[in-house]
Amino acid sequence: MNVKGWALGACTLVLAGSASAQLRLETYVTGLSQPVHMVQDPTDPNVQFVVQQRGRIRIIQNGNLLGTDFLDLTGVVSQSGSERGLLGMAFDPDYANNRRFYVNFTNTSGNTVIARFKRMPNDPLKADPNSRFDFLFGSNRFIVQDFSNHNGGTLMFGPDGYLYIGMGDGGSGGDPNNRAQNPNSYLGKMLRIDVNVPDTDNVGYRIPSDNPFLDGDPINALGEIWAFGVRNPWKFSFDDWTKGGTGALVIADVGQNSWEEIDYEPAGRGGRNYGWSIREGAHPFNSGRSPAYTPLIDPIYEYSHSVGQSITGGYVYRGTMLGCDFFGRYFFGDFVSRKVFSIGLLIDPNTGEATATNPIEHTGDLGTVGNVSSFGVDANGELYIVDYSGTIRKVLPENAIWMTNVTAVDGGIVTGGLRDLLCVDGMRMRTFSDFTSEIDQANLTTLEVNLKTDITNLQEVDVSVTASIDQTVGGEIRIFFKNVNTGMWERVATFSTNTSEQTFQALNIPATNYRDSNGNIQMQVRSIVNLPITVATFFTQINQVKVTPS
Repeated sequence: MNVKGWALGACTLVLAGSASAQLRLETYVTGLSQPVHMVQDPTDPNVQFVVQQRGRIRIIQNGNLLGTDFLDLTGVVSQSGSERGLLGMAFDPDYANNRRFYVNFTNTSGNTVIARFKRMPNDPLKADPNSRFDFLFGSNRFIVQDFSNHNGGTLMFGPDGYLYIGMGDGGSGGDPNNRAQNPNSYLGKMLRIDVNVPDTDNVGYRIPSDNPFLDGDPINALGEIWAFGVRNPWKFSFDDWTKGGTGALVIADVGQNSWEEIDYEPAGRGGRNYGWSIREGAHPFNSGRSPAYTPLIDPIYEYSHSVGQSITGGYVYRGTMLGCDFFGRYFFGDFVSRKVFSIGLLIDPNTGEATATNPIEHTGDLGTVGNVSSFGVDANGELYIVDYSGTIRKVLPENAIWMTNVTAVDGGIVTGGLRDLLCVDGMRMRTFSDFTSEIDQANLTTLEVNLKTDITNLQEVDVSVTASIDQTVGGEIRIFFKNVNTGMWERVATFSTNTSEQTFQALNIPATNYRDSNGNIQMQVRSIVNLPITVATFFTQINQVKVTPS
């Protein structure tokens, strides 16, 4: 049986069918020890860093785990407790210039430290251990923890350039000290600080002037607090605003007895109370307690402990390899049940709020995911799953072929960027030209599509194109592939076009000579208007490019 991979233009790419289409995992690196976080180097797309719980920050370069560390903090990080250790890392938005990065760890006393470091000036793969500076919270250069668990751990910069810190409720069970609703405690909160201060600053940060509780409304609280009422926000992330995302904050909050939850916060909407410990998810927990303030914000999604017992938050997918069926879906996992899921996010254009739609479990497709301790994304927005046992795996579509670039040659114009063309419903490639081609003796414009595949032995390629032309004289659509052996463009199909939108298919095209050794495929869709017209507008939608392995 032949299994076919797809690359789709306009509003879909890579996968045929719905988001239930198969995904697969490919091992990226092995040999890690208790990895809990993966971070992309913002200055080198070929480098990622992995935080190991017991204190080492490892380096992945070109898909290889290096033997040397970026930073080793094993001497200062707590080595006890299943939830203590080195837990988070974030690069400064200006890292390329100031070399700053930040870590979150519990020290040997069990308290949370947020520390700033710098990398070495002449070695991008080495941090300067002597550059450590611990931030000052109140009178301490740490945040006091009550118990050994619920330490949170994630650090991440938002679209506003500020550093967000997820703090658990201090631990034990049920928030015995009611920290999450206490305005004078950092615990059980999301914090937001401005780290753009001089190296000589004694505190290490400033409180942003628009933090929500500085004016005492609805409550007087510590200035660093951004939101109340979280139990253990082990993982949170922002919908990547640089890749078509909304900049929203998505928090995966680990539950107590019954419910795991996902909270959604449109960009800049601080001051929310997510309800713990009065509520667990959308359900009563300790109704005898009074909230610090109301209203209490329910999660957009929750699942019971019959499904999983410890949520691990991931990312809103903004890459291209998985295709538009997955573009904008939020991926997450469960550490205990060893499962991976995704949900769609239906965004209200007026409020920016999200509604969760179409939840899907992907574990059956992916196979072994292990204890999912974290997710990662690379420079292209592609997704990785971090297994606490020491393996990182990349998420890929089954038999993948994907689009990497679309350009218009021969005087044409393509409206919209690559992601717009691929993933916005209803968007089509609109090209025009106003010159006469000497070769075809007719007005011509060309869409050149660069594709990439991880299928090594191609047998056939199928192409589906929908097209029309605004001139009654009509024209043609011609489909070409570049022969990698001769370097020549080979025409594989010709179709007549007119003012009515039509869909054309070129099927069972022998594809042996169209893939180079790196998996690259080049295709052209040429639109031609019949003479005597010399100016025309073409509407072209590349629906599908389907490849069949031998």
